[in-house]
Amino acid sequence: LTDVAEVKDVQRQEAIHHLQGERVAGYNIKLAEGKDGATFEQKIRDYLDEDKMVSYGLGKDDVIYGGMMASFNESYDDLSLVFVLAMLLVFIILVYQFRSYFQPFVIMLTIPIALIGIFPALMLVTGSLDMIAGLGIVAVIGVVVNDAIVYLDYMNRFRRQNPQMTLGQVLMATGEA
Repeated sequence: LTDVAEVKDVQRQEAIHHLQGERVAGYNIKLAEGKDGATFEQKIRDYLDEDKMVSYGLGKDDVIYGGMMASFNESYDDLSLVFVLAMLLVFIILVYQFRSYFQPFVIMLTIPIALIGIFPALMLVTGSLDMIAGLGIVAVIGVVVNDAIVYLDYMNRFRRQNPQMTLGQVLMATGEA
């Protein structure tokens, strides 16, 4: 046999995969313990910039990221819709509770103010937005909204007890309590 051919071990594909009639290659990567998948994917995206893609003969849509990160991104898309619906529902409940549109609007304005502190702190600690960080963000927003509700409720009670005071005086007295 060695007179006719050269025998050597080679790696070969187990199967040829197709996606919409085109040949595709997939890669499964197991990250080391403690490594972040989102950071790894971002490094791959940075490496495969537009010039590099063109040099490989690939178009912008020729590389598809799948697996855990794709399902993670889909979950975040669904989560954003749920978040908007939850905000709307909370606003409606607050309108009913306070019998006003302005006070629930003030309460909802505390959410962006909370986010101003959350994201810089998140960058200092981990730098990635994972499920645990998402739960922490929801918890902090819940605390901030609850504090705003308690503050406005106390202000409304104090204002009813002291109708002679101006709004500024009521706010100052409420803040001191």
